[in-house]
Amino acid sequence: MVSNPRRSLIAEPPAGYPPEIARWLWVLADTRRRTLEVLDGYDDARLDEPGPGGNSIGTILAHVAVIETDWLYVVVLGEDYPAELLALLPPDVRDADGHLLPTPGLPLARYLEALAAVRAQLVERVAVLTSDDLHSIRSLPDYDVSPEWVVHHLVQHEAEHRAEVAVTRAVLEGRRTH
Repeated sequence: MVSNPRRSLIAEPPAGYPPEIARWLWVLADTRRRTLEVLDGYDDARLDEPGPGGNSIGTILAHVAVIETDWLYVVVLGEDYPAELLALLPPDVRDADGHLLPTPGLPLARYLEALAAVRAQLVERVAVLTSDDLHSIRSLPDYDVSPEWVVHHLVQHEAEHRAEVAVTRAVLEGRRTH
C-alpha cells in the first residue's frame, strides 16, 4: 500500500503586518499558488482553444488580470492604471454583449507576467493598510464598497475562474473532470 505524505493545512500569514492584513495577504498568496498549480505544465499551443464554457484558458487569465487591476485601481484607489500594467493587459476584456474577448497568440508566460504584476501592486497596496483603512467605505455612484470586500471578491473571482481553467484544461486534455 502506498501512503500519501502528510500535508499541512494551516494558514501561515506573513510576519510584520497587522494580523488582519497578514491574513488577507496569506489568502491572496494561497489563492494564486493554487491557480499556478492548475496551470503548471500547460501547453502554450492550447491557450487559445475554447473550453466547454466557450472561453479559452488565455482569455480567462487575461480577464482575471484585468478585473483585479480594475478593482484595485478604479474602485479602491481611484487612480488610473499605471503604464507598466497597461502594457501587459488587453485594452478590453468584454464585447458589447458582455462576452469575454479572446486574447489570441500570447504565451502562458505573458499571462503569468500580467497576473504577477497586478498581484504585486495589490499586495503592495493592501500591505500598508490599517485595519481601519481595510474597513473604510468608498461611496461610488452605484454602490458602497470597502477594500476588504474587494480583496474578498478578488479571491472568490480567481477561485471561480481557476475552477473554469481546471475544467477547460481537463476537457481539452481528454481527462475526467471529477
